[in-house]
Amino acid sequence: MNNKQEVRKEGILDWITTIPFDLGLFLMLVVGDILQRLFFWSDFAQNIIYRYLNISIFQLLKICGVKYLIENDVDLTSRDSVIVISNHQSLMDIPLLCSALPKLKLKFIAKKELDRKIPYVSYCLRNFGHALINRDDKLTALDSISEFAQRAKGNFSMTLFPEGTRARRGIVNFFKPGGFESLVNSLEEAHVVPVAIDGSWMVAKNKMLPIPFGATIRMKTFEPIVVRKGDDYEGIMLEIEEAIKQQIISWRESGE
Repeated sequence: MNNKQEVRKEGILDWITTIPFDLGLFLMLVVGDILQRLFFWSDFAQNIIYRYLNISIFQLLKICGVKYLIENDVDLTSRDSVIVISNHQSLMDIPLLCSALPKLKLKFIAKKELDRKIPYVSYCLRNFGHALINRDDKLTALDSISEFAQRAKGNFSMTLFPEGTRARRGIVNFFKPGGFESLVNSLEEAHVVPVAIDGSWMVAKNKMLPIPFGATIRMKTFEPIVVRKGDDYEGIMLEIEEAIKQQIISWRESGE
């Protein structure tokens, strides 16, 4: 899959815009962490902080000339047990999804190593209903995912990055069906929403030092698929993976 986004050497403009972004991001995370701890007693306040901090990070990237092209015409408000399945290119995918799909109240499955040392992020992962899994212990990880699905019923929507890691160069990796199977088995039935993301890898390709100025991030939400316990999970994941790959190819070939 060819990537036609411009790959170039870092320039002065990249650094000029990256420095205020990185400082702003750090301040947002520190302030968000403090506010979450101060308002630990109020679910309403914590939801407001969580929502607006994600939106703020999403908007902050515009300092670096980042442009967003989002196709999100699918009505998901009346659906229960929603699982968002997306390819994963960088940590910026998370504020992107939360900002583009605010009504879904997205929660994420993350590796356990992230539950410490990252201001705001670690606190939210530990205390805000997300699932932290030990990737070295498959059995325990699947149990954690099943418990996550039970907590989600009627409360929030689940987000799964089935590649298991970030595709740092924007190449879609194999979609592993294990976590998906565990979620659906726990729910009996789910509305699965495929989402394609492209361009966020460009933002993180230098570990955000610097962020290439003028990157374009694209996102598309596909029509939901009803999946029931016992369905062909592997086949469904292959279909979703292929649909996302084809969408990314189409974006890149269009050169828009």
